[in-house]
Amino acid sequence: MEEKVLKQNMELFGKLVPGTGKCDTIGGEILRAVNRIGYRWWNDGDKAGEGYGRETVNPAVRFLTEAVKKHNLSDKGNPDNFEDTVAEFQYMVEDGNEIDDDEYEEFVNSLVRNALDIIVSIELDKKENDMGDMFDYADRNLITTETMMSTMMNGMIIMNVRNAN
Repeated sequence: MEEKVLKQNMELFGKLVPGTGKCDTIGGEILRAVNRIGYRWWNDGDKAGEGYGRETVNPAVRFLTEAVKKHNLSDKGNPDNFEDTVAEFQYMVEDGNEIDDDEYEEFVNSLVRNALDIIVSIELDKKENDMGDMFDYADRNLITTETMMSTMMNGMIIMNVRNAN
């Protein structure tokens, strides 16, 4: 990511995103979501719609998709606009379409850059968050590995207790 974009991202993130929980502004929650997508990619290799990325990245993508619709975040004057970049991520999430790492990297960079542009240009940093937490957009039908392991361990403990009696 370009140094200028990284600096702007860090400044806005520090201003709009709390240490924990959802943001007070829609711009903050959008920034939190795009940083979640970036963090999971750059630190863990998680991709939208693939493997563990379905748990770690997809909620942020779904949140952004709904934010584009609800807040009419179209930037058609820009050939590399926020709405189209979010639509590409949504395509990956819903259809399980795989994308090579270099192309995904460019999508993530575009997403961050375009999110910053739209947050500043239409002052989303001042608009109240009326959409809640990005994690509210998780697929509740997706059983996480952690949940599955916890359930299995609880089942084994119960079985051992019953067998001991």
